[in-house]
Amino acid sequence: MEARHIIGVAAMYAFAYYAIARSALADIRRFDSELFRHLGATPGVSAKNSTAIIEMLFDRRLPLEHHPREFRAKLFLARAMLLLSPALFIAVFVLL
Repeated sequence: MEARHIIGVAAMYAFAYYAIARSALADIRRFDSELFRHLGATPGVSAKNSTAIIEMLFDRRLPLEHHPREFRAKLFLARAMLLLSPALFIAVFVLL
């Protein structure tokens, strides 16, 4: 595998991870505006939203029982992708 392929895979993975996490944050804004403000997120594009996403992913209290199933799935997937990312990148480099 060439370096450009590794970089391409890493970029697509990072984009998918961020899109899922960002979508979960947007879901929070729709069903729990107080939690959205507590995370420090803002509507639109902001560096605060990246910080809010990290806080959301590492908050062990989330998801709550009353949160929608779609949000729970997105949060679980984003957490799994974040957890598995080092293994994916190691596997890509080993296959090089």
